[in-house]
Amino acid sequence: MEIGERRNEILRIVVNGYVESGEPVGSKAVAEKLGGVSSATIRNDMAELERVGLLEQPHTSSGRVPTVEAYRIFVNRLMPKEPLPEAVRSEVLAELRSGAPSASALLDRASQLLSRMTECASVAITPYIKGLRLMKMNLIVADRCVYVVVAVTNDGAANPRSCRTRGEVPREELELLSRAINERFADREINAALAEDMERLCAELELSGDGNALFAAALATLSDCDSGSVYIGGVSQLLHRADAVTAHRVVELLDRREAISGLLRRIHGHSATVMLGEDSAEERLSDAAVVGCGYGSPSGEGSVALIGPVRLNYRDAVASVDFIAKTISELLSDEYR
Repeated sequence: MEIGERRNEILRIVVNGYVESGEPVGSKAVAEKLGGVSSATIRNDMAELERVGLLEQPHTSSGRVPTVEAYRIFVNRLMPKEPLPEAVRSEVLAELRSGAPSASALLDRASQLLSRMTECASVAITPYIKGLRLMKMNLIVADRCVYVVVAVTNDGAANPRSCRTRGEVPREELELLSRAINERFADREINAALAEDMERLCAELELSGDGNALFAAALATLSDCDSGSVYIGGVSQLLHRADAVTAHRVVELLDRREAISGLLRRIHGHSATVMLGEDSAEERLSDAAVVGCGYGSPSGEGSVALIGPVRLNYRDAVASVDFIAKTISELLSDEYR
């Protein structure tokens, strides 16, 4: 959307002013920042920006606030892209280097640090291992009506998940299920196509209700292999920054490992990405912002992100996410040298 140089500058002033104060920005405040333009001209420009859906007026006598589309234009075209100050970068690097050097400990530190820097919720996910394959699936009877499903993958990992059924799964059905999965799917890459094929197998086998519950656990175990470990920080800070409805929806999303993992898997590359509202394709984030960046490691690519309100200091958020992701890449590479 082309709105002209002066209106772009007005939009930038309104976004910065609203992010800083949380109060609607009036034409007088814009005029003081802009200089050399009459208040009448600014009022007309702001009215036009409102007409095209970039500004809103909460009350008749109030100033304007930016819409989601205004933030999107600000991030993509108007926001200065500046690195973190050198002193902050040194502090971040020192904190990420402290403690245990393992990838899991590093990602946990990174998520906690990012939340403190941005006062938002933060999430980090372990690297996605391309070409991960299912070698075998074991269905183990742990107790009466309690089973453990173990997916063994080609990287040597064993991924267990427990399942409690209402009744006991008949031994013949348990053996049939185990044999069918391993004969048909051994040495298959773990991806969406494998999950779909397993769902079709479930329909073919016509299992009992308890057998279906066990099969669902087997599918969930595949999802665990593919989703990796998720590290979360700063939920309490989000509750203070975001409105109650947005905070509740984000917390609900963070409770769903598969959903948050799926969101993070869509963040690729080594430059920060900003997703606003519907950009995330996640209904719970319709009034939230996600700023994320991929990081590299010898075993694959993961990602780190913050989730917060749309009214966000995007310059600092982008710089923080970008630097932390790049530092994670460097530290994980050093670990394998």
